[in-house]
Amino acid sequence: MVDSRVLRGINLNRLPVLWELLRCRNVSIAAENLGLTQSTVSAALKDLREIFDDELLVLSGREFVLSERAFELMPILETMLSLAQELVSEPEFSPTTDRTVFRVVTADYVSTLFLPEILRIFAEVSPMMTVHVFRPNKKSLADLQLGLIDMIIGPEQMLDWADARGADHGMRFEKCFEDSFVAIARQGAATPATRDAYLLAAHAALYLQRELPASLEYDTLIAERATQFNRVLVPEFWMLPFIVSRTELVSLVPKSIAGLYQSLFDLQAFKPPIEFPMLNLYMVWRRGKEKEPRFSWFIKQMRLAFASFDPNGSDTAPA
Repeated sequence: MVDSRVLRGINLNRLPVLWELLRCRNVSIAAENLGLTQSTVSAALKDLREIFDDELLVLSGREFVLSERAFELMPILETMLSLAQELVSEPEFSPTTDRTVFRVVTADYVSTLFLPEILRIFAEVSPMMTVHVFRPNKKSLADLQLGLIDMIIGPEQMLDWADARGADHGMRFEKCFEDSFVAIARQGAATPATRDAYLLAAHAALYLQRELPASLEYDTLIAERATQFNRVLVPEFWMLPFIVSRTELVSLVPKSIAGLYQSLFDLQAFKPPIEFPMLNLYMVWRRGKEKEPRFSWFIKQMRLAFASFDPNGSDTAPA
């Protein structure tokens, strides 16, 4: 039974010094191995002799030898220090047995791109891991700072809307994917060829939520001092191809989304008569988290997942 009153009266920091002294049987060498001064280790040895009421190291000729008590302490001390190291050390990471849940905030568009490939990787090399995807909201950046989520994936403009890069929030940013925009319409439907016709056409457009209403489409139209007719606003990218394929509406979507859904719905893609900027996606995480073995492994798998995706609409495994 452990008597905590006895332990409280002992400076346990002395025990690693004791181990090094008994192992080396030399004050100077022990001090060098510990990164301490010889006088500090000599003072520690004096204290240890008082604690154990034993010489521990006995001078024999020109060398120190272990006392009988010291011989008895060696295996006990080694076991205790090993257990203490195991107690405070992070368990060795093994993808094959790890059960980590990685929490990622991103839009459904990004989930469509990376989830199938990252889940394939997990199934092959990390069958017990989980990815939990959350929709973005105005608290996402704060949740990332608090460690409630592990990563945000979104366009660089979204990071600016949230002021994620405008202030030092201790974040790391890594570009992971680049996409362009195309317009989509139902197969066989007439497509607007001029700027005025495009703006007058009935649109299905993205509107994330009241807290995050902005979109690249919206921002570009504001910059162009243009207004388009939005007949319906939806919070998810995947709804746009579905709606367009069954109506006379047009919509602006990332090229990768158009490529994916053209094989599922009766759609045609065309170049919009307004120039929209490239969609640059970034992975964002707390600075320093990449030093954690589990998260470092996850970042590498995310890079592979994005690298495997062809924005023209077909999945290609990386070489």
